[in-house]
Amino acid sequence: PADADPQLLTAPEVEEMLGIPKGAVWELRRRGKIGCVHAGRGGRSIRFTHAQVEAFVSSRTVAAKAAG
Repeated sequence: PADADPQLLTAPEVEEMLGIPKGAVWELRRRGKIGCVHAGRGGRSIRFTHAQVEAFVSSRTVAAKAAG
């Protein structure tokens, strides 16, 4: 919709960004692995901020071992 906040992402958008299967974001949300925003009328719509997605990715990032 034209009035939607461009900073908020839908689950399918997050799944596409991360290259994960359909429905995976809902499982991550259920397990508390990714934060979400209750948006829309009555807070029924679930959306994700770029910061929440970045925080999830950071939590899953493993530092490379130094060569030597």
